[in-house]
Amino acid sequence: MSNRQSSIINRQSWGVAFIAAALYLPTLWYEFTFDDGTIVARNPAVQDWGNWKLIFLADYWPGTHSALYRPVTIFSFALEKLVHGPGPSGFHLTNLLLHSAVSALVFLLATRLIGPNWGAGLAGLLFAVHPVHSEVVSGIVGRAELLSSLLALGAFWIWTKDSTHSRSPAPHRAWPKVMLLYLLALGAKENVIILPGVLFLWELARAGTEPGRLRQVVRNHRLWGLVAVALVFLAIRSLALGGIQASISPAPAFVENPLEREPASSRIASALSNQWHALALHIIPRPLIADYSFDTLPVVHSWMNPGVVAMLLRVIGSIALWIMRRRMASVLILVPSWYLLAVLPTSNIPLVIGTVFAERLLYFPSVAFCLGVGGLVSAALGSEARMGKIPVSRSAKAILGASLLGVVTLSALTLARNPVWASDLALFRDTVDKAPRNVKARLWLGDSLVRSGDLTAAMDQYRKALEIYPDYAPAAANLVVPLKSLGRFREAIDTGERARALFGQENPGLLYNLALTYLEAGEPIPFLDYMGRVVKLDPSNSRAHLHLGFYYFQRGGDRAAARLHLEQALRSNPSPEDAVRIRNLLTRISSSL
Repeated sequence: MSNRQSSIINRQSWGVAFIAAALYLPTLWYEFTFDDGTIVARNPAVQDWGNWKLIFLADYWPGTHSALYRPVTIFSFALEKLVHGPGPSGFHLTNLLLHSAVSALVFLLATRLIGPNWGAGLAGLLFAVHPVHSEVVSGIVGRAELLSSLLALGAFWIWTKDSTHSRSPAPHRAWPKVMLLYLLALGAKENVIILPGVLFLWELARAGTEPGRLRQVVRNHRLWGLVAVALVFLAIRSLALGGIQASISPAPAFVENPLEREPASSRIASALSNQWHALALHIIPRPLIADYSFDTLPVVHSWMNPGVVAMLLRVIGSIALWIMRRRMASVLILVPSWYLLAVLPTSNIPLVIGTVFAERLLYFPSVAFCLGVGGLVSAALGSEARMGKIPVSRSAKAILGASLLGVVTLSALTLARNPVWASDLALFRDTVDKAPRNVKARLWLGDSLVRSGDLTAAMDQYRKALEIYPDYAPAAANLVVPLKSLGRFREAIDTGERARALFGQENPGLLYNLALTYLEAGEPIPFLDYMGRVVKLDPSNSRAHLHLGFYYFQRGGDRAAARLHLEQALRSNPSPEDAVRIRNLLTRISSSL
């Protein structure tokens, strides 16, 4: 490739990056939404920059056992908070820039896999503007997908260096970069563990059908070196999470993934149907939904389900392409298998994961989809595909015009989709509208309505969730809050006790709200009992200690107990407002002794 051509391609990559950034500029004014609060805004590992143990040796979900290990992603959040403070705008800006970089890299990779032509440009633009990526870019926790994809594609880019002039992968001097990028990508999110498989397929596609070349690919020590990197990461992950058993994901909650309770045949059939839905969203991205937990996608029990059959035919078609590879461009052989391989880890086929389906999981597989579309357009344009050359034939003009119209349409859909992620209230109103039987969305919408002060509407959402799924403990537990706030103490107590039975184990948040309800209902004994259980389960709960301290000071007459709880509350990182209140109470206690 000439220097002039390289310069043109680099300028075009900046253009792709600019378009990607422009679509997501409004996200700079969005709030923390959905899981952003837990993973970013309230995560001790993010808030306390110096706590390296929490960043590199703890579960991705703070204070839980999800068996997810993503230190690179958490480190990026912690570094950002140190640089620009705790507000959401800086995190959104980084997501925007990362998506721009990934989009540009998809284009650059396309120029190598497809060639520097209109097809490569279309691949980059499709990836930049596709609305199925809105969740990843607009939601701050999409950072895991952004970082892992950028790092994995960077490794792929280095691997393909000079592949147009050589049948060998990246030179030896570049090999350490590939290994490092792959290791960091795994540390951002583990789903890119399939990268060695993608590279293996790429080398097979380039090798043709020569027996000697096929053996050379299988024996490629660099591919096996990447496998070794994956094994090293899994070992590090196991050590960080506390051993092999602790690094295995626990069974997900039924609401999060109903497939956990299904037999293997139904689970796999449902997973295949869901992945057909994923492919359909790439072609017609409507409706897009923020959450697919129970009861959004149906559990499939028949292998004759249209989605299952279609996905199995998709797999057979990918195999057929390898059989016909003598007459096909290598990229068109590669990308269907790449897509299937990329969705496999999160498909619920090899193992049950923490969610039944999510659009964010399509970010890395989407690279293959966009490259495939670009490859098809390049093949259809034929000799008129060269970028910079305006097609003259009627068919070529029609293909190029339809492609550009598709990019414009998808851009408009992305602009329309993004504002849904501006706040939890907007996000879960949209989710409930599109998936009325999604009980988790109704729970989150109820929580958002409580925060906005619309208690009656919040109660309606919690009750509708319980109508759909009567055993949904979180909905019953959260219903206690608006009932208590409206002074309906007996109803709140009955609902809270029902929630305790549904949980099957003590829940500190529920006990806390029940304790306050009993106190306001004039029943101090249950208050002391339940709030005492809260501080046993969660000794660092500052507000629980504050309430106990205030009770003993005002009503119990036990100044020593009051002081003990208030001092513990002060040591437990209270809010600034609570800290002032605690110090005032301690001063009053000291002056009265």
